[in-house]
Amino acid sequence: MRFAFLFLVTLISSWRLSAQIADEAQVSFSFNCYLVGSQAKGVTVTDDPDFRRDVTYYYYDEGVPRPIDLTPGIRSKQLRYRGPETFTLYEQRPQSKPDEEIQYLPVASIKISPGQKQVMFVLIKSGASSDGLIMLPFDLDLDAIKPGYAYMFNLSHSPLICSVGSDKFKLTPLSGRSVGLSEVGKDFQLNIQCATREADEWELVYSGSQTVKKKKRYLFLLSPIGTYDRFRLIRFKL
Repeated sequence: MRFAFLFLVTLISSWRLSAQIADEAQVSFSFNCYLVGSQAKGVTVTDDPDFRRDVTYYYYDEGVPRPIDLTPGIRSKQLRYRGPETFTLYEQRPQSKPDEEIQYLPVASIKISPGQKQVMFVLIKSGASSDGLIMLPFDLDLDAIKPGYAYMFNLSHSPLICSVGSDKFKLTPLSGRSVGLSEVGKDFQLNIQCATREADEWELVYSGSQTVKKKKRYLFLLSPIGTYDRFRLIRFKL
């Protein structure tokens, strides 16, 4: 009886999702995915090996389910999506019998603007199941991140004060901004420092330099580790 109830709930959820996206605008874009390399509490990365396993999610392209094979910490291959503007990731439900019909359960959804042509989805697991999957879209088009700039994004729930070269700014939780690379010299080093507030004091949580070329494009993700006492920088050259 319990299995039948869960099956009915899943079926109703799928019907509702199908009805919701049936009348949406159609979009077409290329994309890849990056699964942050370990478990997250909120969006805080912890060093738990159980959350570093390869996973497979699915998406529907022109109505056909297609797999996305992900290794935590490694960017997936480039894929193509054509369908409703609500992009949805699914997880395949385990089959109880060999001849049972394969079912896909939605685990994360987000709307994509029709004008976007190249997107990277950053995925963060916030629990042992995909119920806690966080999906953040990043527009990688030239109009969004221009040559000569790096886009820095704060993956945490705490505000950060950052210094990049001579530029100083605040990053609120789950937000980002572009920083110019014009100050990068012949050593190709971009110096970055970030601090977060603990009690009544600001404490340095990241200090390092990145080797960059000032006419290129980059995406920097600032990800907290453990109890927010230190951060790491995840870097992508675009």
